[in-house]
Amino acid sequence: MANDTTLWAPLAAWLLDEIGYAIPEHKYYLLNNNMTPIMTAHGLPRVHDLIGAARLNPKIRQDVINAATINESFFFRDTSVWHALGTRILPKLAEEVSFQKQINILVCACSRGQEVYTIKMIAEENKQTLNNTRCVITATDIDTGVLAQAKSGQYTKLEAERGLDPALRQRYFSPINNNPNDGYTINPILKQNLSFQQLNLNEKFSFPHRFDLIFCRNVLIYFDVANKKKIVEQLAGYLNNHGYLMLGGAESLIGVTDIMSSRLIDNCLVHQKKY
Repeated sequence: MANDTTLWAPLAAWLLDEIGYAIPEHKYYLLNNNMTPIMTAHGLPRVHDLIGAARLNPKIRQDVINAATINESFFFRDTSVWHALGTRILPKLAEEVSFQKQINILVCACSRGQEVYTIKMIAEENKQTLNNTRCVITATDIDTGVLAQAKSGQYTKLEAERGLDPALRQRYFSPINNNPNDGYTINPILKQNLSFQQLNLNEKFSFPHRFDLIFCRNVLIYFDVANKKKIVEQLAGYLNNHGYLMLGGAESLIGVTDIMSSRLIDNCLVHQKKY
């Protein structure tokens, strides 16, 4: 299909309504690249046909959503975050929850799981400092394809090498078939106290408890201000008063909402509820 921006505007509008993604016109070429194979596979000649099929067929709807999302991720992305997490943030939270010895963590837009397992590695490396406090993680994403990989804990050689210290890879990963060229799989210890579920941040969501730490990194950049406000304020409702909200380095709450206060912890910007 020709890469004509006017052709993709209706799909961009549909995605904005369904998942909140605000796709600018100069990025419509990504829709052309990612949606054309779906349209070809299902015999859908026009964009309007694709939208109609997505409205009627849950599988096609999910295929379209999976193809529209951006899943760039790697282990230990943004080193200042992980240094602060291990040396300051998790120890502080461990003190706050000393009565139950459990830090509840929510990871939004977890992609293929690299961020989730980075958190687990840091918790494991610092378990004595944390006085053996458990880190219980609920990891979410709207993309069912990346959720499946995250849950499996299996990575290609390139994925397992990108951003990951070789010593940590040796400690927490095992080569598939004893052959690093076949990729790596996460060791079972990192899968303890970890669950995955699908979550559409654009919808009203519900969790059975509040969290001490919420990661929503490098995803708000895909939403407009109104949807950013809605998402952050929903997340704030599930954040304990002593807890922290972690956003991506390029994400700010200025002009979005004033219900959170922000401060630096070892060059890592964190956000807390005002109360």
